Amino acid sequence: MHRYGRGDTDVTRVAATAGRDPVLPPYSITTITVAPHAAAASVGAPGSPKTTAVGSSTATVSWAAPANGKAVRYEVYERLGSNAQLLATSTSTSATLHNLPPGSEHTVNVLARDADGRLSRPSEPLTFATTAPRDSSCLVNYRVDSGWGNGFVATVTVSNVGDSPINGWTLDFTWPSTGQTVQSFWNANVTSSGTRVHVTDNGANAELAPRSGSTATFGFVGANDGANPTPTTFTLNGTVCRTS
Repeated sequence: MHRYGRGDTDVTRVAATAGRDPVLPPYSITTITVAPHAAAASVGAPGSPKTTAVGSSTATVSWAAPANGKAVRYEVYERLGSNAQLLATSTSTSATLHNLPPGSEHTVNVLARDADGRLSRPSEPLTFATTAPRDSSCLVNYRVDSGWGNGFVATVTVSNVGDSPINGWTLDFTWPSTGQTVQSFWNANVTSSGTRVHVTDNGANAELAPRSGSTATFGFVGANDGANPTPTTFTLNGTVCRTS
């Protein structure tokens, strides 16, 4: 334990007294270092999680019980950069995650906790995406017109199904596979950064009348290294769209 208080000329080391709480002088700064418990959890990591149901704001995740030890509780954590956020706890081998943003991607791990409160190692990660909301004010149709071994042609149609007109639009989506790219395009302006694709109107198709009164259609030639899955989430002017 270290202290810096009134009358001290520098940070001072203070010996801990066994069995007694430290005395903290007034108007002082005290630093206490806490060592982790050396004992490891008596339960192994849960099995690889999988989704059993995914909606626009919820997802149900299940996993196998650890092969060794007895878990009294499971905790589902989401990766947020170098941190983690607790999304759900469960006493069974499944949990429903709530309040997820529509059309958002999440990576989660499951950890088991033993009777002494110690956590296991994390399970293998699971990445999933929530679906678009059913009541969205926009609709996107993505269609692959033709394809060959490592390339394809796709057409995208954007509709405004809301009650207000749109004058000027941007459409964003993410490729499910890192091997997918846009090579050339028409009837819109397309830029890419990694797997993220950003599309803007070309001026002539900037206006989208309400209640599907008009649509904007553009196309592109794409390349694919391996699989060519369809993007699942499209965002028009910040709104997650329905898909067809």
